[in-house]
Amino acid sequence: MAAQASGRTWWVRPGRRVSAADRAAALAHVRALEAAVPAAGVEEAAARVRDTLLFKRFADEALQVAAARGLPDTPVLATLLPVEALDGHLMPVAGVAGALAIVLSDRLPRFLDRLAAALAALMPSVEPQGQDWHVPEAAPRWPERLGLDAPGVSGFLDAMLEVLSGMVDDRAPAVPRDLPWSAAAMRDAMGTFLVARHVAHLALGHVERASFASADAGAQELDVLGFSGDQDEEADELGLALALGTPGLKGRGPLAVWGIDALLSSFAMVEFLDAQSEDDSEAFDTPADTPWGQRRAALWPNDGEVRPDGEDVFALARGLSPILVACWRHLARIALEQERH
Repeated sequence: MAAQASGRTWWVRPGRRVSAADRAAALAHVRALEAAVPAAGVEEAAARVRDTLLFKRFADEALQVAAARGLPDTPVLATLLPVEALDGHLMPVAGVAGALAIVLSDRLPRFLDRLAAALAALMPSVEPQGQDWHVPEAAPRWPERLGLDAPGVSGFLDAMLEVLSGMVDDRAPAVPRDLPWSAAAMRDAMGTFLVARHVAHLALGHVERASFASADAGAQELDVLGFSGDQDEEADELGLALALGTPGLKGRGPLAVWGIDALLSSFAMVEFLDAQSEDDSEAFDTPADTPWGQRRAALWPNDGEVRPDGEDVFALARGLSPILVACWRHLARIALEQERH
């Protein structure tokens, strides 16, 4: 792995067969995209360093697991840019044959912090018992007590509403960087999964069959790769396996899956409400009907067969899923009221 680059761009996998000149050209190209973003203040610059180091760790670990599975020796960079899609894009690097960049949204780190903190507050008291995680007996009744003033609900709703508004509000109360251990575990799981699913597209050979699309990054327009629904579902499945195999999530499988499930649920909810607000005649009946909702459902069909280290990593997410449904209902009601006014 190359040393961390300054700012928001870094090498994830330089590629052994790529010349030093091509590596430098690829890095310069992506850094030029970053340089076009308005300069950050002192506090934002400090957060940028923290975010870069965090996502560099996620990417390094995902690549290590993928390399053990025979990942092609593709030169890959990663960067944080102001793209709208929180799940990011894969982008060919102009002028350097075969080089790709994982482009993550610069809103993503703050969103994951806020979502993970809210999820930790939403959970009933859940503690590991040896290698197993058990959902408390009171968990099925827990959503009945999840009013708007319940711990975690307001944080969850605020995070969703910020995404729906098209921005993450920097004036909102900051989330402590020292998150509770459960929140930090879920934040790491969500971030690792989002990086790992891009790595999975590479490992599955999807890049050669990808289409091309455009994505706005502030005042710039990026040429990015587009994938079919089937390819995205395949990448989600392998990305989940890669994420659960990383050292940072070892022993945290059930909590990681609960966090990833909540992340996909949040994307489905945003997609659902976006369609509702646009008065689309083909609006979805429920969040489960959206593309993200369908991808979430496709990820869990054989959950009983996935047991890293012999544990059922899906049991916790299944047991706590009613909590997400309760939050969906609150959010839908709030969004409808805002639309009326």
